[in-house]
Amino acid sequence: MPCYECENGSWRFGETGGCDYSSKSECETANKDYYAAETYNDYPQAATNNAKRAIKKLEQIDSENKIKEDFESFFEEIIKSIKENK
Repeated sequence: MPCYECENGSWRFGETGGCDYSSKSECETANKDYYAAETYNDYPQAATNNAKRAIKKLEQIDSENKIKEDFESFFEEIIKSIKENK
């Protein structure tokens, strides 16, 4: 919830807060706990989701590398076989 400037030049916290602060900085400082709670409220879930996405991507990359290695090995065997049968 942000700080808003009132018509009289003072500042309030949120849409319905009182115009109690002389500056935006004072308003934000007085309500820093709210910002901290809002920012980190879903942190554990967000971290979990990011970790799951990272693992999935690594597995995808590993799978793609495995496929590439299989193709390279397959074609190396074909080339070797062709050379041997010349």
